[in-house]
This record gives sequence, C-alpha cells and structure tokens, in this order.
Amino acid sequence: MKELSEAFHLSRNAVWRRIKRLQDSGILTARVALMDAQKVGLGLTVFVSISVRGHSKDWADQFTKVIRGLPQVQSAYHTLGHQDYLIKARVRDVQAYDDLYQRLISHIELADVSASLAI
Repeated sequence: MKELSEAFHLSRNAVWRRIKRLQDSGILTARVALMDAQKVGLGLTVFVSISVRGHSKDWADQFTKVIRGLPQVQSAYHTLGHQDYLIKARVRDVQAYDDLYQRLISHIELADVSASLAI
C-alpha cells in the first residue's frame, strides 16, 4: 500500500478503498505473493510443449487433474498451432525436469512432449 500510495500521490486509505472497489467489482480477482525462485532452489524455467492424440472431455479432465497435482507447474495453456498445450514450470535442474516429465507421462497419454529451457 505504501508503494502504491507514493506512486499515485494518494493516502494509503484512498489506495485501499480503490483496491477494495476493484476487488468487489471482480476486476481484481486475486492477491498473490511472488517468490524469488532462485532463493528457493528453482532456478530453471522450462516450457513444455505437448501434443495429444485425442481431445475428449475425459482426457482433458484427467490432464487438468494431473497438472494441478504437479507443484512445479506455474501455468498451463491450451493452445492453437503445432502444439496442443504449453506448460511453464520451475524446477531445480535438468534432472528435476526429467522427474517432472516422468511423472507427467506416467499419469496421462501424450502424443509428443518437447521442452525448451529458458536461459
């Protein structure tokens, strides 16, 4: 609140009222805390591209369940183009990515998986 009030030259109470109004209207949907991934040993960002054979509701429900059960996954997107899904994950190192990959493919059928490591 202090940083926002200074940036917008408003009192903390005025900033709080505006934030509360945005939350109540549904414009602001969540409050989050961002961690320094390096400091907690998750220094590698991996983008995982996934192609699938079928697109049934049951498969999608299982995929969602599996992804939600992988704490390394920061976000997942259903995409158009060469891949069907794109996952962003944070892991310790390449071995930790392989562990994530093995857990993923052991729980759900995928046609193709490839990964890109952010540098």
